[in-house]
Amino acid sequence: MDEKGYLLASIQQKDHNGEFKPRNIVSFGTCWLLYTIATSSLSMLGPFFPAESLLRIFPPLQAAARGASSGIVGAIFSISPLCVTVLSPVLGYHLHQFGLKFALVAGTLLMGASFLLFGFVTQAPAGVVFISLCFFLQFGQGLGCAMLTTAAYALVGTLFNRRFGMFMGFMEFAGGLGCTLGPLVGGSLYHLYKFELPFYVIGGALLFFTVPMFLIIEPAGPHSKHQYSPKIGRKLLTNPMYLTLILCDVIAMAGLFVFVPILSPYLLQEFVLDPFKIGVVSSVDSIFYMLLGLFAVPLFERCRIPPRPFIIISLVIAGAGYVLMGPAKFLTTPQLWITVLGLAGAGFGCALTILLTYLEMMSVAREELIHLNENEIDAVPGLIAGTVACALSCGELVGPLLGGVLREKLDFTETTTTFGGVLVAQAILLFLVSTIHTCYKRTT
Repeated sequence: MDEKGYLLASIQQKDHNGEFKPRNIVSFGTCWLLYTIATSSLSMLGPFFPAESLLRIFPPLQAAARGASSGIVGAIFSISPLCVTVLSPVLGYHLHQFGLKFALVAGTLLMGASFLLFGFVTQAPAGVVFISLCFFLQFGQGLGCAMLTTAAYALVGTLFNRRFGMFMGFMEFAGGLGCTLGPLVGGSLYHLYKFELPFYVIGGALLFFTVPMFLIIEPAGPHSKHQYSPKIGRKLLTNPMYLTLILCDVIAMAGLFVFVPILSPYLLQEFVLDPFKIGVVSSVDSIFYMLLGLFAVPLFERCRIPPRPFIIISLVIAGAGYVLMGPAKFLTTPQLWITVLGLAGAGFGCALTILLTYLEMMSVAREELIHLNENEIDAVPGLIAGTVACALSCGELVGPLLGGVLREKLDFTETTTTFGGVLVAQAILLFLVSTIHTCYKRTT
């Protein structure tokens, strides 16, 4: 076998015979449970306080009494997703240097400790001490989440290189499950013992998982440190196709969050729904995210279906869903079933886009990195994990902000129609870049 064929085979089928050994399955199962708890901790705060308050933790009067204005509290809770967005690619770039085991254990420990300690912030002195402590703990949670998410994605790519897409689908199922269960668990714990109990329970659970992660994840073998060359990062991050896929992830994840600040008031005002029905309608996208993560990616991998055309189609479906969600003024008058249908289409299209980009990113990596040696190829899952975590966190951060800004200038119908146009425009961009990329490959 020539050098090109050997290296391509190594990234596609590295250690395939040992992929499904018991230790790998136990490692993945532990990581899956940990990821579910971590994502539930990020979504559990929703039912605590009124939707009209931007203060995700503190009721407005309590925060004001402690010297934190609405703007400051909003800044406090922007720190965590901002840290994940900024630090994930950096951590992915250097993940090989300190190893997966250290990143998983340290990230879990830091995130759990920060979340647990946040339950005590109401006992801090008001003013500068209170605000500084909040910023510090949110930064710790963001750094821990960035380490945990990046290392978890890289672990999947390292343990199951050939089945990366399928097991990433299972991880995203865990993410959707955590986002669905988080508000239920958080609301239940909050009603049992007010503010502190959710932080004690979830933070304690995260800290507990540092023990099995430390014992199960191997410090050597597939988890060891790898020789690394910066040309890996340059090769991928200067590839137009790879950059376009990152943008797809950002916009698709934003599509799952852009209606967060605007959907509930619209349903309440337009259709006079009670909170339970609003919650049911709002969970449609999370349900699609879970189901597609469980079934769609394994199907694409097993049947070897090229994902790129379906990413384009899913973006168009998501755009059409947003147009229906309003619905657009040129279609019909608002009706609840049309809004739910549009929400389902948007959730389906955005979720499928996010899941399929994993497969396509690995395909692009195989094309671009076939001239690297085997040790350098071992660092690829960490780099892809870092860029994916960064893109998804960026979309999660930008989505609600974009939805709120658009809603200030436009009504609900115009807002959803505008974002639907953004999704369709991204589909067109991906089609054009893909066409140029394919033509260039054929000529070279």
